[in-house]
Amino acid sequence: MPTTTTVGVQTAPAPLPLLQGGQFVFFLFVMIIVIIINVVQRQRRNEAWGRVAKRRRFRFAAGRRGTLKGEINGHPVVVHEVKRGSGKHRHTNTRIKLTLSSPLPVDLELTKEGIFSGIGKLFGSQDIEVGDPGFDGSVTVKGRDVPAIRSFLTPDRRLHCRRFLTSGIRSRISRTSVETEVRGIFTSDDRLEALIDKVGRMAGHLVGEHEPVLAEAVTAQDQGDLERALGLVRVAEEGHVAPDPDAKRMEGELLYTAGRFDEAAEAFAAGQAIDLNDEELEAWHEHASAMVAGASSPQTADDGPPPIPETPDEAGAQDRPTSPEKQPEPSAAQGAEPEPAPLAADPGPVVETAAATDSSMDTICDALFSSDISSLRVAKHFEQNFQGMEITWTGELERVSSAAFDMVFGNTRFTKATVKLKEMDAGFTSSVIRAVLQLPEELEDELRGRTGQPLTFSGRLVRCDAFMRNLFVADATVT
Repeated sequence: MPTTTTVGVQTAPAPLPLLQGGQFVFFLFVMIIVIIINVVQRQRRNEAWGRVAKRRRFRFAAGRRGTLKGEINGHPVVVHEVKRGSGKHRHTNTRIKLTLSSPLPVDLELTKEGIFSGIGKLFGSQDIEVGDPGFDGSVTVKGRDVPAIRSFLTPDRRLHCRRFLTSGIRSRISRTSVETEVRGIFTSDDRLEALIDKVGRMAGHLVGEHEPVLAEAVTAQDQGDLERALGLVRVAEEGHVAPDPDAKRMEGELLYTAGRFDEAAEAFAAGQAIDLNDEELEAWHEHASAMVAGASSPQTADDGPPPIPETPDEAGAQDRPTSPEKQPEPSAAQGAEPEPAPLAADPGPVVETAAATDSSMDTICDALFSSDISSLRVAKHFEQNFQGMEITWTGELERVSSAAFDMVFGNTRFTKATVKLKEMDAGFTSSVIRAVLQLPEELEDELRGRTGQPLTFSGRLVRCDAFMRNLFVADATVT
């Protein structure tokens, strides 16, 4: 019987569905809109960059990725666009690199501290610590001559470097260059020039003489002496040839911590006018202005924060205790300083968190400082959850002095003490948290003999210096 063979028939794959007429028209319309937007944006970029080139005598090469080349105070500088990311996350950034005309006297590299730098430490990657917990926790330092690097990074230079490196998405300082990267395409010549000036200022802070007055101000702020820090930073500003946004931001943060929100808003606005691209300054200005507008009791000549007393040697005086004999109580005839606004003014609605009802030191310090967030976000978190809270904590007593005036605690004689609360790890970084206490005047002599020892105290949280990680405690008592 004949056999039959069945031959398999291969079927062709089903054709991909074609766009329907309406879908095709919509897709084409979207593509045209994207092309038009890109063309218009590139044209605006070319016009803005061309104006900057003309004003500064730079060379501008238009094209798909524009490039500006020129000099800032003798330092060659290049501005250009770079592509980052991939797929739907691909975007364009603006990058600027300044090459120093002469290398720095020390071989170093500074970058923003981050998760990847922390992982690098686990495998032995270098990170030099300079002894400033705030700086060490924010900036990765590499180099060969460690003593020379620590000597070069004075408090004022650390302030400028920290502000610069943490403001850009990719910033770097080395012996030969200063560079940063900002998200987006610059179509505003004013913002582009502000970025160029920012890099130029950073170069000036590195190659110029360090600023001893600003360095003293940074040290005073770290020690919780806000009035001295404010006086010094204003003296430093007077010595600047051009306004410095870092000094203005420091002034604003000092005033804000003291509750002088209107003056703080003015300082932030002045800094923002110089650095148009500093989003943190802009946010600080908006928040301080909102605090002024929403204050429960407007500040007046009678109840507003007192002005800082002027002394002949304000800028050069050392941080020394004040004795009652040298600063008598002001009488009504002499014109007593007005009292500051209430310390525990209503900060607004409380945001309930797990830490909001827990007054333990570890819980509050972790909630405020355990993650790498901006000083403004720390300040807001403190105001919403912890301001006015009664606490009982224990720390190491570091400094003791007498005071008759304080920007936070007002015009009353008291013993001022600084207590180290804890040194905490924030991911792969560390930071020191301190408390500044308002204690009874009669405790000064007793506490002077207890520096370096544990101190248990109770009081009320009233202010937070987010940048220096200092918490101010009013009406404190030793327990």
